[in-house]
Amino acid sequence: VMKSDRGELMDRTVNIAIVPPLESAPQGRFGWSLAGDESPLSFDQLGKLLPRVAVNWVKIPVWYGEADTQRGDQLVVLTERLAAQDIEVVGVVDRPPEGSELASRIARDAVIADTLSLDPSSWLPLLDPVLTRLSLRIRWWQLGDDQDVSYSSYPRVEQEIAKLRELMFRFGQDVSLGIGWKWVHLAENQPPAAWDFQQFTASPALTRGELAEYLQLPPRPGVDRWALIEPLSAKKYDLEIRARELVGDMLAAKIHGADAIFAAHPFDDDAGLMTDAGMPGELLLPWRTTASLLSSTRFIGSILLPGQSENLLFETPTGEMMMVVWNQRPTQEVLHLGENIRVVDVFGREKLPDAIKHRQVIEVDALPKFVRGLNPHIARWRMQMDFKSPHIPSVFGKTHRNQVVLAN
Repeated sequence: VMKSDRGELMDRTVNIAIVPPLESAPQGRFGWSLAGDESPLSFDQLGKLLPRVAVNWVKIPVWYGEADTQRGDQLVVLTERLAAQDIEVVGVVDRPPEGSELASRIARDAVIADTLSLDPSSWLPLLDPVLTRLSLRIRWWQLGDDQDVSYSSYPRVEQEIAKLRELMFRFGQDVSLGIGWKWVHLAENQPPAAWDFQQFTASPALTRGELAEYLQLPPRPGVDRWALIEPLSAKKYDLEIRARELVGDMLAAKIHGADAIFAAHPFDDDAGLMTDAGMPGELLLPWRTTASLLSSTRFIGSILLPGQSENLLFETPTGEMMMVVWNQRPTQEVLHLGENIRVVDVFGREKLPDAIKHRQVIEVDALPKFVRGLNPHIARWRMQMDFKSPHIPSVFGKTHRNQVVLAN
């Protein structure tokens, strides 16, 4: 606050996130999409921030003007810097450069299919310098921003994308090309695609249950499915609900096989992970914790807990086991999970659980917790133990034979 004898001159708040170190996998599925957005941070600031917040992918608009050599230089530096941090850059081709003759000819809300369906002589000379400079550094290219699904209903779209690929990458660059797609346009028995990934979207955003259902449908052969995570509004929901839903959406996309999972509009005061000004938002730490801990893991199942809490088990490439656990009502899960159990909440705070003799006491509530260091043999023993017959005759007063089946 700045004051003078004339009164208050300025009142400003700066958010600071103080975080514990969390190791993140060199390759993962979680990323941020800056497609269609203006980032409040410079490329230099993004290069410092993204590796610290568990981002393995980032989408950046790359169609700049031929005279804007400074932006081209900055993009080259950024992509090389992020590549050194194992972060994949997705180049987004959406609107032509401001001030170009093409930009003045098309509407402000023109979709990418309309722009690229024009005579190539009107747009290819504008795009060629970008592709020539960046296609050896950027392997992933998306036509249109995340909400642009103009190609999902385009006639003869396979032939059209094949023609565009040949035009844009005619010098034999090894790139992967993708387009926006509506979840409701999923269909079976489609012909082979001329693209490599589909960025799926829906309006309004899918619930985690809907996302799980769509991801269980058969994928198009040879085409990756990318999911978009859209956090709830801070104006309508409190932090606990927003954090719970964000983590739940990330879990649903992860366990049901999305090939890449992007946070939409990360710089947004209302529903972003950061603020409009580029400061940490309330959901940044839940995102960072979940993406860091889940990034390279493999979903393997769940176990029956004494307090009936819902849970999901994940295994890391090194064989470490982790459980995500939550319950709609506060409860304690008391059981033995191993000798080196640590509990991490969604904000990254880690603690050792209390113990009763040889059993850990895990405090569980509606906000998911990450239980790390599970003994993999004990976890698998618990997962696999079952009755041979799940059905018991409803006859009281006499014994009934059954067997306990387990794998040692």
